[in-house]
Amino acid sequence: MRGERWSALSTVGWSSAAVATFFRLRLLLEYTVSDEDPFDDLDIPEDPTADLDRATQRLTVRTEERRYGKKMVLVEGFEDEGDIQDLASDLKSSLGTGGTVKDGRIELQGDHAERVRDLLESKGYQIA
Repeated sequence: MRGERWSALSTVGWSSAAVATFFRLRLLLEYTVSDEDPFDDLDIPEDPTADLDRATQRLTVRTEERRYGKKMVLVEGFEDEGDIQDLASDLKSSLGTGGTVKDGRIELQGDHAERVRDLLESKGYQIA
């Protein structure tokens, strides 16, 4: 089949470079017209404004002493409680500690205030 195309184009007077360019452009055209979405491989979030919500929130991180002298780190200032559970889970697993979510704030066991600040800033939150 390719030989037939070459002979047909060469009889018209096309040089071998022109024929090669023609086939390259044809392949490019076939690829760009295909049904495949070239953006399928990109990791685009469902809600691209979610990162903006993080950047506008000003969280406070403080340490509180509980019963028997145990330290607790409190993260407060969340405007919405949408992803607070996921964030708490990420923080707990990153720190290797226990904790919970109560009254719109994250409570983490132990004295990890500096590390929590660093982790939150790396996730895009502003710390007061």
